[in-house]
Amino acid sequence: MALLQPTARQAVSFAFVGILNTAIDFAVFGSLVALSVWPVKANVAAWAASFAFSYIFNATVTFRTEMRLTNLASFFATSLVTLAISTSCVLLLSQFIGIWPAKIASIAASYILGFALARGFVFRPKA
Repeated sequence: MALLQPTARQAVSFAFVGILNTAIDFAVFGSLVALSVWPVKANVAAWAASFAFSYIFNATVTFRTEMRLTNLASFFATSLVTLAISTSCVLLLSQFIGIWPAKIASIAASYILGFALARGFVFRPKA
């Protein structure tokens, strides 16, 4: 039961950081789409803009660990995986449901996968 409490706190913190990331992401994405940038390129740029914020706050606040080059490299690798999922959602779903609903779906998919990878791979508790 004790394991659930830190995990629940981390899930809430990860979600809060994600909300702030989403604001950054939407601002960059929306600005670029308004400038007629291809949605896939806009999505990649939006992701890049929020990456540093996400790493710093998830490392120091969510998982309460020191920022290390190995964690940064792992976080970057897992972020590339979630970027691929996010971009695939935008690319594929936007054809059927529009850009913004596809973007929202991509955020949901990225949150679920991102937390699982961050908790289980990047910032896993020491055994």
